[in-house]
Amino acid sequence: MKHTNFMKAIENYYGKYPPGQMPAIRKYLSLKSEKYLSKLHALVLLNFSSQYRVPPDIAIFEQQKYQTYEKLTFDPAPPGTPQITDGMEDYNKEILEMLQELAWIKRVQNASSIYQERARI
Repeated sequence: MKHTNFMKAIENYYGKYPPGQMPAIRKYLSLKSEKYLSKLHALVLLNFSSQYRVPPDIAIFEQQKYQTYEKLTFDPAPPGTPQITDGMEDYNKEILEMLQELAWIKRVQNASSIYQERARI
């Protein structure tokens, strides 16, 4: 989803952006990939209410950032996609699983420390 399509979809769902916010929102969104914007769009619709007809601003998009990156990183491959473990011995598969688990733990720790750092400020 291109950033112009993203903005149109958000405005159709929530209402128009105020003229003062439009340039900042457009610039912010133009720096994001199409795949990122597709995931962000789905998460914003799930987590930000249209009750007051106010479109989400950059702060809302930033709140969804970690979930968006998580969906981009951990979405499973479509069925039939060759897996990294195809043709591996069982013990190599176990090692790979342990490394993936350690990488996940490290990402969670990093996200937690960033959140705690921001909470202190």
